[in-house]
Amino acid sequence: MSDSFTVKSTNRLSYITTSVGISYPFEVNRINQPPKPYTTAALWDTGSSHCFITKSLATSLELHPIDKALVEHAMGRTFENVYFAVLQITEKYYIEIELTECQSINNNFEIIVGMDVINQGDFAITNQAGKTTFSFRLPSETTIDFQEDK
Repeated sequence: MSDSFTVKSTNRLSYITTSVGISYPFEVNRINQPPKPYTTAALWDTGSSHCFITKSLATSLELHPIDKALVEHAMGRTFENVYFAVLQITEKYYIEIELTECQSINNNFEIIVGMDVINQGDFAITNQAGKTTFSFRLPSETTIDFQEDK
């Protein structure tokens, strides 16, 4: 069964953020009542291959590093901690993911949702009449093809 959300703006957006929940890892398929996640803002970034988390959020959630990853960024290359957590994308949909710690993120969000999550669903952005609409559905149900819709 799928779940979805839509964000509508009154103007054209230059980036997309939504609220997500994040929690310490738990077995998503084996628990009836998941723990209450910490809610925070996340940037949706199709240019990022995977998800990122700020060091301060990882520390406050008491996440423990499971690995290190080489990260290339504007300041060069660094090895950063990798954490395992559960990301709540919609009210009903939880995804077990690895998040790489990032040195700095804009103060408007603490998580970057990358392609490792985005490619599990249907992702659409439209900008009709100068107003951005972003919609996401998990899991993917259909092909969206604007060329075919002509």
